[in-house]
Amino acid sequence: MSIPIAVLVHGGHFAADCWSAVVNELGGKAIAFDLPGRGRHRDESLEGMTLERHARSVIRDMDDANIERAVLVGHSMGGSVICTVAALAPERVERLVFVSAPIAPHGMSNIEAMTPEIKTVLSRSRDAGDIVQQKPPKDFTRYLFCNDMSTELADATCELVVADSIAPLLEPVPFAGVTPAISRTFIKLARDVSFSPDAQDRTIATLQAIDVVEIDAGHMVMLSNPEAIARVLLTLI
Repeated sequence: MSIPIAVLVHGGHFAADCWSAVVNELGGKAIAFDLPGRGRHRDESLEGMTLERHARSVIRDMDDANIERAVLVGHSMGGSVICTVAALAPERVERLVFVSAPIAPHGMSNIEAMTPEIKTVLSRSRDAGDIVQQKPPKDFTRYLFCNDMSTELADATCELVVADSIAPLLEPVPFAGVTPAISRTFIKLARDVSFSPDAQDRTIATLQAIDVVEIDAGHMVMLSNPEAIARVLLTLI
């Protein structure tokens, strides 16, 4: 493509439709892709999910859309996915943008980067063998993702939640994709409950020498304040 484009990658328990308002704000400069097991890829099984499967799905979707090179934007778990894309195909990546995305230190799984509360929940699921999980309860979704939303928007957000696998969170992130040769930005969300500002600061330190932009929003900023994140992305693409 002749114009810069952002490829938007969603996080766990959501699909590409969570980015719809941001895509609209950015016009033809952005596209959101579904990861396997949801949306247009809903026929793919969540069993045996890996970061590499996610990343290769993004690369295939870029191929299908005739996108040779893009700014990759990864929200939450999507941050690990865009790192994996960069490790597999660095020539396809113009910039990496992490939106409140937990990235653990080299050699550690991303469960180690989570806040203690989320780490405990995921560890219990892992130990029980509950890797593929159904939609979380609405009260849990509201607590983690909707603290900066109206009741109506929170209700709509709960309807967007899908089943998912926690397996990619149990893998180490391939740090071959986190290289100074690729520009990197972290969008910090000041009101995030799911991944607290302190936890975000630890990831920022892990990524090293990274540009940081802060937005006063909760974890699902693309739903609660799409205009704000669109403004930031427009400066990067």
